[in-house]
Amino acid sequence: MRRVAILQPSYLPWLGYFEQLAHADVFVFLDDVQYTRSDWRNRNRIKTPRGPAWITVPVQRTGLQKTIADTYIDYTSDWPARHLNLLRENYRRAPHFDEVMAIIEPRLRARSARLMDLCIDLILDCANYMALRVHTELATALSVSAVDPHDRLIALCRAVGATEFYEGRAGSEYLEPARFSEAGIDLVYQDYRHPEYTQSFPPFISHLSIVDLLFHHGREAGAVVLSGHGTVTANTSDGHHS
Repeated sequence: MRRVAILQPSYLPWLGYFEQLAHADVFVFLDDVQYTRSDWRNRNRIKTPRGPAWITVPVQRTGLQKTIADTYIDYTSDWPARHLNLLRENYRRAPHFDEVMAIIEPRLRARSARLMDLCIDLILDCANYMALRVHTELATALSVSAVDPHDRLIALCRAVGATEFYEGRAGSEYLEPARFSEAGIDLVYQDYRHPEYTQSFPPFISHLSIVDLLFHHGREAGAVVLSGHGTVTANTSDGHHS
């Protein structure tokens, strides 16, 4: 069995993103699909004493129907300084603040031109810090030409030699398991049980950016991420869990 997960690059994503990354033999960054506004591609949430707060990377608005790979960051405002200030304001007393900021700050100050480069660099930096073993590919490098969404995902699975597609639970709303079964690929949905962990400013809030976990738990964050692992096999009638 060779498992693949296929997700768009996202800005400092949530714990479940890293669980998929860690449990895939190959993780494909889906960088050749259309960039979607008001989504997780360029923003995420951190925790403040007043509740969750958004941190958003502004992107250039030139042109429509841009792919993620063709989406460029807008530096007309000093948003990197604003994000770093927000992280300092809300996490400076967290036990692993200094070492995690040493990962994030250089990437934000490097002024990457493309959004996907910033997102992927940060994702891999965080995975490495948590000692999660990952193997990644870019969809653009796999040269898949299929247009139909199912055919495209199946072609990406085949391009990396995958026999199992590990999809987020939201995929159950639109994917057709029979299409994958006919192609000889098992479709497995993520069934992530979000763990609770020590946070500042109780009560606990789930589904925040990975940085919230990292600041509080440091290198042990990887074990916390993996503790929520669970899957549901899509093409079985009894919803088998593993």
